[in-house]
Amino acid sequence: MTQPERESMEVDILFVGAGPATLASAYHLMKQVEAHNAACATTGKAPIETPSILVIEKAAGVGDHQLSGGVMNPKAIKELMPDYKEQGFPIEYTCSQDYFWLFTRKGTIKSPVTPPMFQKKGYHVVSLSNVVKWLAAKCEEVGVEIYPGFAAAEVLTEGDRVIGVRTGDMGIGKDGKPKANYQPGMDIFAGVTVLGEGVRGSCTKQLIERFGLEGQNPQTYETGIKEIWRVKPEKHQPGRVVHGSMFPDFFNQINGMWLYDMKDDLVSFGYVTSLSSEDPTNDPHRAAQEFKRDSPFMRDLLDGARSSCATARSASRPVACMRCRSSTRTAR
Repeated sequence: MTQPERESMEVDILFVGAGPATLASAYHLMKQVEAHNAACATTGKAPIETPSILVIEKAAGVGDHQLSGGVMNPKAIKELMPDYKEQGFPIEYTCSQDYFWLFTRKGTIKSPVTPPMFQKKGYHVVSLSNVVKWLAAKCEEVGVEIYPGFAAAEVLTEGDRVIGVRTGDMGIGKDGKPKANYQPGMDIFAGVTVLGEGVRGSCTKQLIERFGLEGQNPQTYETGIKEIWRVKPEKHQPGRVVHGSMFPDFFNQINGMWLYDMKDDLVSFGYVTSLSSEDPTNDPHRAAQEFKRDSPFMRDLLDGARSSCATARSASRPVACMRCRSSTRTAR
């Protein structure tokens, strides 16, 4: 089959995925170059040419695929942008009450001690979707280009080097054949390619297979169910952040939940269950619905509430022991 003629472009640095990590990295790089060049007049060093930085995102709009919960440690954003609040960083509330609760069908046991990983006082409650939209705007202000609607389909390599990505073809029929509106994907070549696809990204899996990285950095996968509810005003508690664990008598396995209050009487509820469950009938969505039904706390909170939206996604959780792959390859 004749290969279609593809458009191509070259950039210095390519980020795949417009998430908070990639956008923050792109912004930081541009600000570092800006600071270096501004200091050249006094240091006597030669200024460097502003790099071309491109971020591609498979979603139609930046932030459309950001589904995670949002209780955010402000340390990183302070380091990235010390005046982030003055620049309009989208904060819902700042956590003033953090709890760790154990749930049973009969009630709620409030732990007298909140484990360190769940201590969130002073953290920002945010909508991650709004955060990345805000970060994207800041990136564009400093010269970063962002292309939403461009999904990376294939990693481009040259020997042992990654030289860019190829975006997906458009106008492919269900039978896999090109339709009348067929448009081949673009080849984007870059000096540095950074993958920020999230959990089990398609390009990441290609590189794992290409370079024999399977098992070198093992992951434990989970399924997260997220729902936004509009509760009665008297049940809304700004600044509240709850994390909890269900006693095994719920579903014969331990799962986890979060809950935090947002603006306009909205409450974010999340339910997480491991994908390594030994129970083949384990259904995360069903388990989340049963938890809301069987927990007295959740029944009371959601009495008279209206569902605003719901979604689900996979998530990775770092395991206790990680191994790094040793390599003699030299970066070029």
